Amino acid sequence: MNIKHILSATAVAIASTGAFASEATQFTDLGGNLSRAEVKAELAIAQANGALNRASALYGYFEPQVASVRSRDAVRAEAQMAAHSNTFNPLYSGA
Repeated sequence: MNIKHILSATAVAIASTGAFASEATQFTDLGGNLSRAEVKAELAIAQANGALNRASALYGYFEPQVASVRSRDAVRAEAQMAAHSNTFNPLYSGA
């Protein structure tokens, strides 16, 4: 009885592998109507106008960080005052 189950499972596995084999679809390259120089000029205009969505156009691009206008001592003093004030911040309630 076990041999029948093993043979039928093997037959089903072999028969189902044929479903994955298919012919590759042929795509035709339509090409563009613009030259490389025209595309570069169009890109430069879009970047200058701010029309180009940077997040989707450049994967992994981050806006450059602007230097802080506050001094290190001012930030330290603010952190110490916040630590000693013991005020409740609802953003960090853990709920």
